[in-house]
Amino acid sequence: MKEQKTTETLILPAVSVSLIDRARVQRSPVAGLPKGEKVFPPGRYRRTAMTSNAIKIIPVRQLALSPLNVRKTEAGAAADAELKASIKADGGIKQNLLVYPAGKNKFLVHGGGRRLKQLQVLIDEGALPAETAVPCKVETEKQAIISSTTENVVRANMHPADQYEAFAAMIEKGFRTTEIANQFGVTENLVQRRLKLAEVDPVLLTAFRNDELSLDALTAFTICKDRSRQVEIFEQLKSTYHGINAYQVRHLATEDEVSASDNVAQFVGVDAYTAAGGTVRRDLFSEADNVVLEDVALLHRLATEALNAEAEKLTGKWKWVDVHLSVTYDQYMRYGREYPLPVEPAPEDQAKLDALNGEIEEMEEIGEEAWTDEVQARWDQLHNDLEALSADVKRSEYTDEQRARAGCVVSIDHRGALRVETGLVHPDDKRQQIRSGGSETMSAEEKRKEAGVSNSLSADLRAIRHQNLQAHLASDYQTAFDAMLYSMIVRLPIAYAAAPIDISMRQAEVFKSREYLEDTIAAAMLEEIKNTLDLSWISLESPQDFITMSALPMEKKQALFAWATAQAVQQQLANDDHSSPVLEEIGRRCSTDVANCWRPDAKNYWSRVPKKHALSVAAEVIGQKWADERRDFKKDALAASMEAAFREGADERVGIDPETARRTARWLPDGMAFESSDEQPQGEVENPKPDVLPAFLKAAAE
Repeated sequence: MKEQKTTETLILPAVSVSLIDRARVQRSPVAGLPKGEKVFPPGRYRRTAMTSNAIKIIPVRQLALSPLNVRKTEAGAAADAELKASIKADGGIKQNLLVYPAGKNKFLVHGGGRRLKQLQVLIDEGALPAETAVPCKVETEKQAIISSTTENVVRANMHPADQYEAFAAMIEKGFRTTEIANQFGVTENLVQRRLKLAEVDPVLLTAFRNDELSLDALTAFTICKDRSRQVEIFEQLKSTYHGINAYQVRHLATEDEVSASDNVAQFVGVDAYTAAGGTVRRDLFSEADNVVLEDVALLHRLATEALNAEAEKLTGKWKWVDVHLSVTYDQYMRYGREYPLPVEPAPEDQAKLDALNGEIEEMEEIGEEAWTDEVQARWDQLHNDLEALSADVKRSEYTDEQRARAGCVVSIDHRGALRVETGLVHPDDKRQQIRSGGSETMSAEEKRKEAGVSNSLSADLRAIRHQNLQAHLASDYQTAFDAMLYSMIVRLPIAYAAAPIDISMRQAEVFKSREYLEDTIAAAMLEEIKNTLDLSWISLESPQDFITMSALPMEKKQALFAWATAQAVQQQLANDDHSSPVLEEIGRRCSTDVANCWRPDAKNYWSRVPKKHALSVAAEVIGQKWADERRDFKKDALAASMEAAFREGADERVGIDPETARRTARWLPDGMAFESSDEQPQGEVENPKPDVLPAFLKAAAE
């Protein structure tokens, strides 16, 4: 029998309407048609049940799940149970599976994996015969790549993580994003968004599949290119009370970047920033502020240069000129004020004012019977002229004496516009610590950012320093008593000064830094002190608790007083803007030795700062040669090397001599140390440890 020829055709899944419409499928010629095959009229596409697309009845035992099946996320126990019950009731499945050959008598299922799984379970349970066979549509492996994704995306509300993996697989096969979008009836932007998930760490994708992350939160992670930082943010946020949301993720992930809507970015301008070599990135998942400026240091440098140029115009006209990128309302409240004084009009202007006032006075003498419409019109005109002239000539100005006492702050307001606040009396003048005119042009936060120290790292360093101060203050009754007494007095209306102790007794917020405060020397000191306190009276009913506490020996009450005071001490780094000098003195009085209790290691510091910063510290403290030898180290290796060199007891094995090791063992990031006083304040006794409270307080306690 002569072999019949058929025309080779490209068969695509029935649901792939858009691709079918674009594929030009040849029509079979009349000659040589198999028996029963019809000729399609022009313009119609042919769908032929060829061997590779035939519906076959195949035993379940010959089927296995294909790795091409794009659905990885389970539909859920309830949905699976419902599907299983339906198959059991029907004695099988009514809708065919999609399969492709994988060797002799073996087929891989790329469409219908859930149905296959439930069939296998029912056979294992004996609810269906072992020889159960089901209808399967046989495709080629190439067709399976498309149809598996199509079936799940179009028909089954496919999980976004599965969409991402499916689209990514098609991109690897050479498909364009426009083709994928047309194939599955989705927008190209959706395809691009799913493909953007390639930038997130697999840990986050797993958490997303396990419903630990929302899609919004997951996509927010894509703005952070550092996968280790992504996981760090995830671990930091996952135990928070409100869970992880996209805003929190973006806030932490972009603390070293800014949006184009940021006030500093608006002040500089995106065009000027890019002209200076700055790079921008567009956030596909943001509907509004989708332009992100990646080089914050460059942006702030450009802004500071522009502000300094404005400050130059004011230099010499005021006692001092400060430049800050931004100043809050509370910060302005710390300044005193000089207000401009009225300036007498020039003689010619005063003469005009006198003439107008004189004519008005004359018109006031006119009797009511002579008050005509013309007179009223003249009256109105005179008053309008007087008001306009007064606005022009009656003005206020600062005197030379005021300018010699006050200064101004040049900054950027919340809308991104230049702001010049004049007539400010600097707080340092009140303490007779006069700054040289305008030499300090950057805030502490800006300096830290320029050095590569992020806001989150600064907050953690602040919390670590705070913990060390607490541990020392909690065992120093005399300093605690003085600090509390001072805080009480300055909060009264007679002073209005900034208090170092929060006398409302709220503990400082350290939740975000908790992982860096565990298992520290200071934590052990605080725990030891707390264990020695007599707190047995707390569980008693009121007022017996007060009576029992009052009867404690004075030594135990002093210990309680110092410990409680330490709980409310405020947080600050020594180089914070507007840091409290009183709190610094408290730390000195307590001999708070941060370097002895805490050392910068890879986790808490060196891996969180740029290599440039670490190498700069190494060159300064150890030597340029040591730093140069490690310049090509990867960041993790450099962090480990810095940890070894800056720990207590570092030796020559890390490439430093004993004298240098003594320096590295005492080195701390800027603002962490409590500097020792050069001299004791008058009347102060070093580390006094009285046995009793002052008489008035003792009497009150008794």
